[in-house]
Amino acid sequence: MEFFFNDLSLHKQFHDLNTFCSAVECVMNIRNIIKRSGRELYCHHQVASMQQVIRDKKMQQAIQYLSREQRIAWTQWIIQHGPFWEDDRRHDGGDYLECNGKIVTDKAVGEAAYCLFHGIECGLVSMNPSSWCSSPLLVVWHDNAHERNVDLTNYWDAETLRKVLETANKPLQSWEELEKTANARPKGRRYIKSILPVIMLGFLTLQTLRRQSSRKILHFHIRTLQIPCSARGTAR
Repeated sequence: MEFFFNDLSLHKQFHDLNTFCSAVECVMNIRNIIKRSGRELYCHHQVASMQQVIRDKKMQQAIQYLSREQRIAWTQWIIQHGPFWEDDRRHDGGDYLECNGKIVTDKAVGEAAYCLFHGIECGLVSMNPSSWCSSPLLVVWHDNAHERNVDLTNYWDAETLRKVLETANKPLQSWEELEKTANARPKGRRYIKSILPVIMLGFLTLQTLRRQSSRKILHFHIRTLQIPCSARGTAR
């Protein structure tokens, strides 16, 4: 299961800084729950610069009113380190995705929905309060002459998400778990054979690779394995 921060849930809705700071605290609590479960909350790398959160303040101005600890954590996530979903995005600008009467192509809503269309379990995390505090969200993909619909689960309450993750399958965390999962699927066995040299390289050079780099390589193959073989030609 993957999670995406809904950049559309920032739409100048905060009437004062206190409300904004409380909403940030809630999202960070949700992110901590997601991280403790071994998952990540992906964001857009430009969300901090393109969003105006209060009528007279953009996000980079508003976060100066957060506590020092909150400001550092928020900045490191949203601005500096991510993870950013565009680094391994699956849909592109030519995919016409719509939700709540808005075009959500190139947005987290569109990316999350595209994942669901291709069998990858995921959810959305939205700011509260916002006009996006409803679940599920119906997303329509106008795929050539056809329309495809999917219900996207949206979270804005930490306790609700905590209960969901308590019963969810644990994410893959090692090469051994990846191989075991792949071997359990006929298509996965063919895929794992094709990347076997990469896996061996990962083991042989583990001591010289930074741990973060090794995990990125592993995560790429986990994400690839989740996409059905018939969809890998179009999904990104």
